[in-house]
Amino acid sequence: MRLTAPAHIREPRDLAFLGRAARARKRLEIDLGGVEWVSPAGVVALLAACLGASARPALEATVHLPESREARTYLAQIGFLAELERKGWAGDSDPDLDPDAVIGPHLPIMPVTTEREVDDASDRLLGALREARLVGGLSDDLIDVLAELAGNAHEHGSECYAVAQIYTGGRSGTPGVYLAVADFGAGFARTLRRRYGPMTDSEAIVRAFEEQVSGTGHPYRGFGLSQIASFLDKKAGNVLHIVSWSGHVERKAGRFRTTERESPLFRGTLASAYIPVPPAILRP
Repeated sequence: MRLTAPAHIREPRDLAFLGRAARARKRLEIDLGGVEWVSPAGVVALLAACLGASARPALEATVHLPESREARTYLAQIGFLAELERKGWAGDSDPDLDPDAVIGPHLPIMPVTTEREVDDASDRLLGALREARLVGGLSDDLIDVLAELAGNAHEHGSECYAVAQIYTGGRSGTPGVYLAVADFGAGFARTLRRRYGPMTDSEAIVRAFEEQVSGTGHPYRGFGLSQIASFLDKKAGNVLHIVSWSGHVERKAGRFRTTERESPLFRGTLASAYIPVPPAILRP
């Protein structure tokens, strides 16, 4: 089976091509040949899809890298290619990269499965925010968001990864901080149905924002998403996307917008946050 990515992987809807990955039986090819732009959400979603395929030892899997040298170089510098190699995925050998290219402040792909890994990722994120001159309350809040998203992903999924990029807007057109966490686990609905009854994927995501709603039953769990929402709702323009199987929920300005697809949009859970920052603050 060959899955072909669109030229731009910016929004959750751009990940629909990954939805058929679980149907592959003997061979899976993820073709990124035409990709020109990948957001942090796209980076971790692609990696999570690879993890899901790697869990099936009988499946031969390959990632074809972008023809765009710029896109290949970005994936190398953000840590995507190194993680593919570490996980044993066959990819294009010795890709042509731009040795002079430098991407802006970022948190490279990092596993966030243990508390130690979450702490390490938080330290790296803080360093990137300082490099971008984003310190104080914003950096504290973003580190809390990272820790909560990672905690939720690990609690309800399997291995999970985080990545962040700080854009000045020169190419993205939307200056600010992009943070994403993804896993290839059971998802919100399968976890919450055991305690709260039947619900769709998007209904389960919205339900998880309620305090003390948790699949674990632990009295001190179930506050994470409500705390993230409280931070993001402080400022207009902050956006949180959560995709879990067929459900997609966008949280913006204190309101939800939900979408339920007929087939899975992403087999696992992907959470991505965007916090706009004035370009004048980001540029040296």
